[in-house]
Amino acid sequence: MRALIVFALAFAAACSRDEHSAVVSFYPETEVAMSVRGMWSLQSDWHRSLLLSGPEGSEEIELPDDTGWWRGSNLYFHKSGIYVLHEGQGGCIYFSISPPAFLADSSISCEKSSGLVQPKPDVVPGVGLDASRSRFYKDLFYLGRFAESFQDGPRIAFIDAAEQQESELPDPM
Repeated sequence: MRALIVFALAFAAACSRDEHSAVVSFYPETEVAMSVRGMWSLQSDWHRSLLLSGPEGSEEIELPDDTGWWRGSNLYFHKSGIYVLHEGQGGCIYFSISPPAFLADSSISCEKSSGLVQPKPDVVPGVGLDASRSRFYKDLFYLGRFAESFQDGPRIAFIDAAEQQESELPDPM
């Protein structure tokens, strides 16, 4: 019985439910953060959320739980001024950061363009991050991606467009 209790305590410690966050700063005092909190499992399954915060307030939304399908989320800026978090199979989330708000309906397409879009070397002014035209989506500029980190420390990281080229995500379901 004692061995079972020790095993259960060790298992609970291994399945830590600590919260980890990756933060992207756009302008002074304006941030977008994705947080992951471990689920009770033997693999990397996560409860996830997205937090927008700035001088005008904050908004948070729960994202679909990751039970093995999540391959990272690409962050884009649309030429209209709307931000897009592309979740691959999970679809897209649209938001503004000034004021922070999630947008329920958007005319921005989350569907891949037919054929690769020819990226241009231009940078979007006023975003506060390096951005390049998306290779896959019309009128979107790639800012970077939130992805699970397999290194020691936080279990999620934001990799900006200057560090890593845009990754192709699976089509939304």
